[in-house]
Amino acid sequence: MAIKKNGKTSKITTMKIALETKERLDHLKEFGRESYDEILRKMLYILNTVRSNPESAQGILHSIDSKLKRKQQVYDGIPKEKQENSMKLPQKAVQENNEKRLSNHNLKNKFIRK
Repeated sequence: MAIKKNGKTSKITTMKIALETKERLDHLKEFGRESYDEILRKMLYILNTVRSNPESAQGILHSIDSKLKRKQQVYDGIPKEKQENSMKLPQKAVQENNEKRLSNHNLKNKFIRK
């Protein structure tokens, strides 16, 4: 499979990882839509930087850590009830979309009978 990113076509693959590893990667996201590919590339970049310039790598890690702490503080400031509701919204939207699709399908079948 290939994807187009930044005007370039790249081949992609699927990897099986342990659930614990996925959860650890999720905690490294600096922003919500950051892909696992971006996280892994960032990790590899930092690893290579550590080899050539440890002080610079330490600065990068400190910057990322600060962003993650700020993100957590913002999240902690939201009451748990709102956090739970915000997590349910996408599921509710999916359910509504499925109901609309079913009703549209039923309408099509009603009007397109042979």
